[in-house]
Amino acid sequence: MRAAIVGMAKGTVKGRDVLACAGIEGVKAINLCELHIAHNRGQKDIEVRRAEDVFRALAEQGRDLREEVDPRSLLRAKLNVVFDDDKERVITIEPPNVAVFDRESDNAVIHEWLSSQGFICTEIKEDTAHAETDTVLAAH
Repeated sequence: MRAAIVGMAKGTVKGRDVLACAGIEGVKAINLCELHIAHNRGQKDIEVRRAEDVFRALAEQGRDLREEVDPRSLLRAKLNVVFDDDKERVITIEPPNVAVFDRESDNAVIHEWLSSQGFICTEIKEDTAHAETDTVLAAH
């Protein structure tokens, strides 16, 4: 997942645009609904941001995680996916390359979206404490 949760996908800063799903058949909308951020690893201090729309909640507080948080501190993101049939399901993304969702039948659609937005990692750099790919997490 050291790709594009909430910001940089393949070297381009996208912010909330990383959640765009136009052109993905079967998906109406995607929102970031939870974000886990490590602050003091020695104390295992983890901030959990939850909201219907984390991007909007942070913007209303004047926060920009790119200025506050080292991208390697982003541990997990939960995304609420609204499908064309108005069913909503949550997917969880974690580094280095893990996506968790409940329905096997969603696999093709979720994989297509993850690929289109740069979430799927193909290159892992071993020179960091946490496996990292060619792109990094950032937030807006």
